[in-house]
Amino acid sequence: KKTGLAIALSATAFAAVHFSQPHAVPALFFLGVLLGAAYARTGKLFVPIVIHAAFNFKTLVWETLERQWG
Repeated sequence: KKTGLAIALSATAFAAVHFSQPHAVPALFFLGVLLGAAYARTGKLFVPIVIHAAFNFKTLVWETLERQWG
């Protein structure tokens, strides 16, 4: 299906632009799939934006806690 191919390609691009964090590329690829699927399902850009913001917030919290207690 064309939608699946588009999501896979955009997820690949999403992961590639985050290549400065090579350890996170696989997770970011799957995040890209989730973001693309969320947009494809809802047709609203707001939904993947909120998911992306939540993911970034989670990452910020984890990194902060790791620095504090790691």
